[in-house]
Amino acid sequence: MAIYKIFPEKDATLYSAFPDQNTGLDSILESSTTFLPDSPEASRFVIKFSSTEIDDIITNKISGSVTDITGTLDPASGEFSSSLRCFIADISGLSTDTTLEIFPLAEPWNMGRGKYLDDPKTEDGCSWKWRLSSGSGQWSTSAFGVYITSSYPTANPGGGVWYTGSATLDPTQTQTFNYSSDKDINSDVSNAIRLINSGTINNEGFIIKQSSSTEFQSVKSDVANIKFFSIDTNTIYPPQLEFKWRDFIIDFDNNYTQISADSNGSYFKLYMNGLEPERYYKIIIKTTIDDQVLVLDDDYYFKIING
Repeated sequence: MAIYKIFPEKDATLYSAFPDQNTGLDSILESSTTFLPDSPEASRFVIKFSSTEIDDIITNKISGSVTDITGTLDPASGEFSSSLRCFIADISGLSTDTTLEIFPLAEPWNMGRGKYLDDPKTEDGCSWKWRLSSGSGQWSTSAFGVYITSSYPTANPGGGVWYTGSATLDPTQTQTFNYSSDKDINSDVSNAIRLINSGTINNEGFIIKQSSSTEFQSVKSDVANIKFFSIDTNTIYPPQLEFKWRDFIIDFDNNYTQISADSNGSYFKLYMNGLEPERYYKIIIKTTIDDQVLVLDDDYYFKIING
């Protein structure tokens, strides 16, 4: 088994209520709706992972890594899944199902150096209206390329530009939250990553937004505020792009995290680059014997340190 995580190179939230405001250094990413009877508002967030890191993982770590017990390359070599993971910081108003949509962005953008409600506001970097900075590089609102679109109130254009699902491309994902569900984003973006890796679409990152049916709510009871930790958080929960693949095939029921084996015994690989430094981690092993699940916790700890 193999699991590898990378962290964003940039992220920011776009607020329709503050169309020129940059939030590139804020510790929170937000996909929320705001109840204002005369002008309901919404927020979306954008996030990008390094093309160099994505290509390196797929080309040098995943491709050709799957072998059978004899060491022969398996036809499954190169198969993988990748998931966007964002960790909840705060949530309110979630009384009904709320769906977040995840699309690959179609235009480049600058992260900037602003924070939410800076006074004076920071306009250096992307915002609801601008991709690059205030007055420079407006998000496209018409004449889109093939399979590219956006959505916004007529009086307040902007909010990003993204690739949509189609018969040719299938890069989009959704995740629905309700009162009792897990509130973290854990969404399979494998198709989008494959399209990026193949050069079919450019890597401009992802945009995460509430569905069109719930954005810009004028009904107070339907408003949902959903906030996640950003790359600038001081917690251990920054966003991640997580890759999983088999580096050794044995007929276990569980995919990706099973223990590997060869003629010398059992083993697993753990790539340290995907772990936060100056943190302690524990290894726990789960096994199934005669339909009985056993969790073995022998206090195996290790620590990642800065070199």
